[in-house]
Amino acid sequence: MQTDASSYLKDYSFYKMLAIKNYASKNYDIVLNIIKICCNIAYTFNFKFCDQDFENMIANIANDAVPPTLCGKGEKLRNVVFYDCFALPNRGLTEQYLHAILNVINDVNVLMIVFAKTDNTSVIKERFKKYNNLSIIYIKDDAREVDLLSKAKHIIDVVQNFHPSKAFLHMAPDDVVGNVVWNAFPNVERYQINLTDHAFWLGVYCADYFLEFRNYGYNLSWQRRFISKDKLLILPYYPISQSAPFKGLPKTDDRKLVRLFSGGSVYKTYGRNGKFLEIVKDILDRNPQTIFYFAGSGNMKPMHGFIKKHRLESRWILLGNRTDIVPVVQHMDICIGTYPMSGGLMTQIFAMAKKPYISYVDADLNFTDLSDLFNEGSRPKISYSDLRSFHNAVDELITDSNLRNKIGEELYEVLPTRKQFENEFVSLINRKANIHSTCDIEINDKAIIDYYVETENIQHIYSRININKIAFKYNVVLFLKSVANYLYFKDKKMLFVKLYKKLIS
Repeated sequence: MQTDASSYLKDYSFYKMLAIKNYASKNYDIVLNIIKICCNIAYTFNFKFCDQDFENMIANIANDAVPPTLCGKGEKLRNVVFYDCFALPNRGLTEQYLHAILNVINDVNVLMIVFAKTDNTSVIKERFKKYNNLSIIYIKDDAREVDLLSKAKHIIDVVQNFHPSKAFLHMAPDDVVGNVVWNAFPNVERYQINLTDHAFWLGVYCADYFLEFRNYGYNLSWQRRFISKDKLLILPYYPISQSAPFKGLPKTDDRKLVRLFSGGSVYKTYGRNGKFLEIVKDILDRNPQTIFYFAGSGNMKPMHGFIKKHRLESRWILLGNRTDIVPVVQHMDICIGTYPMSGGLMTQIFAMAKKPYISYVDADLNFTDLSDLFNEGSRPKISYSDLRSFHNAVDELITDSNLRNKIGEELYEVLPTRKQFENEFVSLINRKANIHSTCDIEINDKAIIDYYVETENIQHIYSRININKIAFKYNVVLFLKSVANYLYFKDKKMLFVKLYKKLIS
């Protein structure tokens, strides 16, 4: 029941041919649902980073079903839309860009469009309540559970009534609704915020400019998404320091322990034959005065099994997904970067707390390079591609508290600030020219694909993509095979609940 390239490529081709057939018959809502499925397949394996056929289909659907509007280009110049699929406090780039838009565009009126009112969006609303010129609209509350094309038309009506001159798009990789919407506004100056810069996403044709946060994303966008370089603007982000009150840590013994930490989506630690798990174990074995904490979400079963197998329960503590991540970090001593994929958020949060960060990286997976998250100039060395050098550096940090303090201070000094971000933001939208230097980076497609296939064969999440109404109707063999695979690897009660909800929705 292992996944290989032939299986997901075959599935992708099946869905794509089905999309083409339904597009010819103008069954646009079915087409949008199929494209959404294909986006999830491509995002899971990253065998491509753009699908121009789907981009064209969506642009034509927007043109056919909703003729392009005349909104923008001089009409109500101070009206700006912030379209956000995430709206997560402390994560993503919602708060950085909202602050920038509200603070540096004179007399601006901002309409924030999100898909649902949740605890997260309530936090965002509370944090920005002092801005009387910000309005938030929740689409699911207004449009309820309607078909995708109707939802897009509803958002188009909302935008049209607002008459913006600019829009900033903080989009999910599979956001077909947003793509229809923003293809319908060619006269609005549209900026795509490239949050998911290392992976496939839909949205190349619905924006005029693309805000990258590092050179890797910049290179992937022009080399693999085929976006003109003059549309790519690099703006490194800064971390958000607000967090929930500290909830404490599990009790350990009374010894003075050096606290090691790592965190993020747990899939970032899988791959390369479980090397990250072995790396952490080696550090703990060599340094009995240490304890390791991991905070994150996702399929924790492989990590939990490794901990149990090596009897590390008292020294390798799983914290789960922590909303109080900033105070958690402040109680740690050293951050060990996840591997094979690094996490930019944790890197910057540790720097903000003046704590040292160190990671092991592979040269062929250069999307793990996080140096661009810090200002150019004198940066301490944080990444090692030689395992022995990495372990030596970790051991030195563990035994030398003065070194930990020194590197923590140095990282803090080169961390981008909110003021810097906002100054560069206004310069970019006014000049449409890069402030930061750019360089060419080689993209290793084979290493990327191999990594994601290996990760899938550890997590076993791909089968759930094919448990959908489209597969059930048009390819029952694929549907049943995916159900069987999911049953084999996943909790059966949870599966049947999800399956029931999908079939009745």
